[in-house]
Amino acid sequence: MSEVIAENVVSLSEETKGPSKEDVFNYLIAIGANSCSRGYDESQKEMRKLFLNMPLKDIAPTWVHLNDQVKIAVINAHADEFNQWIQSS
Repeated sequence: MSEVIAENVVSLSEETKGPSKEDVFNYLIAIGANSCSRGYDESQKEMRKLFLNMPLKDIAPTWVHLNDQVKIAVINAHADEFNQWIQSS
């Protein structure tokens, strides 16, 4: 009987997998980027600048969670890359 319960507990825990660690990190990074876009202190401005100038491949996993203001800032910061991409399509 205890073996049946143990098997059920294992299968229940396997079925209830949540977001991956990477998903959590990307979500939290996006929250931070969104927050820094409204910040006034110098450290937030610096973090925002550093985030916006990261390679697009590093920003991409956070894209779905970024607010429109930050997305526009990313596009502006990488205008040349976006222009090349648009012209090549």
